[in-house]
Amino acid sequence: MADLEPVIRIARSRVDEQRRVLAALLRQADALAAQRRRIEADIAAEAALLIAEEPGTDVDIRPEPGVVAHFGPFVARAEAERLRVRADLDTLESEIATAREALADAYRARRVLELAADTRRRKVAAEAARREQDALDESGIARHRRRSGRHG
Repeated sequence: MADLEPVIRIARSRVDEQRRVLAALLRQADALAAQRRRIEADIAAEAALLIAEEPGTDVDIRPEPGVVAHFGPFVARAEAERLRVRADLDTLESEIATAREALADAYRARRVLELAADTRRRKVAAEAARREQDALDESGIARHRRRSGRHG
C-alpha cells in the first residue's frame, strides 16, 4: 500500500494557500470598508460646515459663499468615489465567497485523505496484531502438543 503522507502534505499546503488567499481578500475588503467610512465621514464633516450653529445657541451661522460653492462638486466627487468603492466591495465579496468555497473544498479533500490514511493505518495495525496473535496461537498449540505427548 502506498503511503499517503506526501499527498496529505500537498493537501495541507493547498489548505494553507487557500487560507492565505482568503485572508488577503478579507484584508482588502476591510480596507475598502474603511475607505467608504472615511468618505462618508468627509461628506458629513463638509455638510456640518454648511449647517453650523453659533456655539451655545440655536442661531445658525451662514457659511461663507466659497464653502457653499465647493460643497456641490465635493459631494459629487465623494459620491462617485463611494459608489466606486461599493462596486469594488461587491466584486470583492464575490471573490471572497469563491475563496471560501475553495478553502472548504481544499479542507474536505485534505480530510478525506487523512481519514483514508487513518483507516489504512488501523487496517495495517489490525493485520499485524492478527498475524502476531496467529503466531502466538500456533506457538501455544505446538507447546500444548509437546506437553501432551502428541506431535501431530
